[in-house]
Amino acid sequence: VRSMIQLTLEELGYTVLTAEHGAQALELFDRVPDEIVLVLLDLVMPVLDGPETAVALHSRRPDIPILVTSGIADDDALGRFAQVRIAGFIPKPFAPDQLAQAVAMARRSPRTWVGKDRRKTGNTAHIQRERRSAPSHPQPAH
Repeated sequence: VRSMIQLTLEELGYTVLTAEHGAQALELFDRVPDEIVLVLLDLVMPVLDGPETAVALHSRRPDIPILVTSGIADDDALGRFAQVRIAGFIPKPFAPDQLAQAVAMARRSPRTWVGKDRRKTGNTAHIQRERRSAPSHPQPAH
């Protein structure tokens, strides 16, 4: 799943940073916090899970849009994020075009879902940097 997500986002022109768990995602975020435009978190991750990672990210930068993915049913997954602002939810499994649409929506309205008043509009954390216009050379993933 991680490589499909990375490939899809890179094909859309994003530079993608991936992490194997929440603590590693925070380390990556702390290196370049102003360059990151969106975070994609899985609900279930080792070391720090998705909700814990989201809280830590928002304490560092409250405006960062966070898109959540999970194989767990929507209501159960979203209930775990009741204390955190998230920009959207994409249930697993999902197709590349669904991911692209969810990322675009999350970037446009980064805080659509808050607490239990959420309006519906997918074991790793994905962090992406600013989208670049048609790069002349493929950018390596970090």
